[in-house]
Amino acid sequence: MDEFGRGPYYGPMPSVPVAIVGPRPESRFRRSVVLILVLAMLVVGIFWVVLVGRMAAGMPRPVTGTPLAVGEIDRGQSAKSLVDLAANSLLKPGSKLPTTDCELPEFDTDRKDLESYYLAAIDCLNRAWRPVVLQAGNAFVPPKLDTQDSPKSDCGEGPSEEEATAFYCSEDRTIYMPRVRLIDAVSDYPELHMAVLAHEYGHHVQYLSDILYAERLLENSAPKDESLELSRRTELQANCFAGVFLAAIKDHGSISSKFADDSVAGYDGSDDTDTHGTAHNRGMWAKRGLEAGNTIACDTWSAPVAEVK
Repeated sequence: MDEFGRGPYYGPMPSVPVAIVGPRPESRFRRSVVLILVLAMLVVGIFWVVLVGRMAAGMPRPVTGTPLAVGEIDRGQSAKSLVDLAANSLLKPGSKLPTTDCELPEFDTDRKDLESYYLAAIDCLNRAWRPVVLQAGNAFVPPKLDTQDSPKSDCGEGPSEEEATAFYCSEDRTIYMPRVRLIDAVSDYPELHMAVLAHEYGHHVQYLSDILYAERLLENSAPKDESLELSRRTELQANCFAGVFLAAIKDHGSISSKFADDSVAGYDGSDDTDTHGTAHNRGMWAKRGLEAGNTIACDTWSAPVAEVK
């Protein structure tokens, strides 16, 4: 439960997606609590907003990332339409992520090694996204990492292994990546692990920039079809943000062009869903981010319906 006495709520999503889950906003002056999960199956009686990537062959005890800046997230501004969401300062006029040397340790699924790999990747994500988030006028708060196999978040009881592979909770600003679940989901492909982590972090960026909260306000009052479209626009944007990050680290440090390209290719391999969009569109938005390296490419809110199906 957050400082306003609200707890998270859940909603069902199909297999291996990344989902956003949070409390129903009651005031535009209140902060949202958002829980983002990579689901393995539907959860009955719960509301989800999700994205599916190809994790065919994709994700880590509580570990805290290196703090870069700390501040309260202002929830005073709320979008009233897609036009307002498109005008978010993170997207307009847009910002190019700085070139970031991303040195990652050798990938291994051993608990300690995998944890070190994720922490190193999150450090790269922090360094790449921090200046852009600050430039857009937002406080920057780095996420924490939890790799326990049976995680419990401040958003409430975490999903079971059958319900989810990994999740992000905005109340404690933590990315929960249970090691065993992730190995089962994406095996030992570091490119797919990075794809999932970068997408999860993309939702954290949406949270910091107030996009998640604004979208949730719209979604709560929208009819089913419009709600699903908002979900897809949100999830496809997180794919695009992941691509933008990969552009910033491509050919720098440990990240080769092939690694970045293979990570992006991971988004278009699973089935079409009404919450995350078609496999084609999931891959398309990730590729747009990779090719542009700029947040302006990730304006899913102004995109025609065909691009967010």
